[in-house]
Amino acid sequence: MAQARRAATRRRVARKPAPRKPAARKPARRAVARKPARRGGAKAASRAATRPAARRSTAARRPVRRAAPKRATPPPAPPGAGIFIWHELMTPNVARSKDFYGQLFGWQSRGMDMGNMTYTIFSREGSDLGGMMDSSGPEWQGGPSSWMQYVHVTDVDASARQARALGGQVKREPTDIPGVGRFAVLQDPGGAVLAIFKPNM
Repeated sequence: MAQARRAATRRRVARKPAPRKPAARKPARRAVARKPARRGGAKAASRAATRPAARRSTAARRPVRRAAPKRATPPPAPPGAGIFIWHELMTPNVARSKDFYGQLFGWQSRGMDMGNMTYTIFSREGSDLGGMMDSSGPEWQGGPSSWMQYVHVTDVDASARQARALGGQVKREPTDIPGVGRFAVLQDPGGAVLAIFKPNM
């Protein structure tokens, strides 16, 4: 009997299932913090997505600035004081002088009515070079043809007074040329003659 009991006990122990090991627990997932949604919802997100494109289109529509047209430059002012600005031929034979200088230098000539006389202007390629006066009248006393050089001054009367003070002579007192300017004829202490002139500005 005792042997039978021990045998039955062994069978029960052999049938008893082995204790199960507890299953390893997976680590819990950490909650990811959600970014706060932008105000305005889907409409704001849509505007943000299209903002660069809007900037590009605005830049493309900007008008191109054109350079301002250049203004026409005014004619140059007369040369400063002390510069030769005009050359004048006095001759008793105007027609012959026109032909001579026209063929020699290619000068063109045109007449300008001065009221009591016709003054001739010499020019070349549109630029005036000098003038010519008829010296065949009795007031010229039959003098030879000669060129007169005109020097620009700022005050004809003051320059004439200064020429006298320096030992020169005033051969013709300061005189107005209507619509042109004012001039005088001087002679230096050595006898050379020249004119001073201030054009109307």
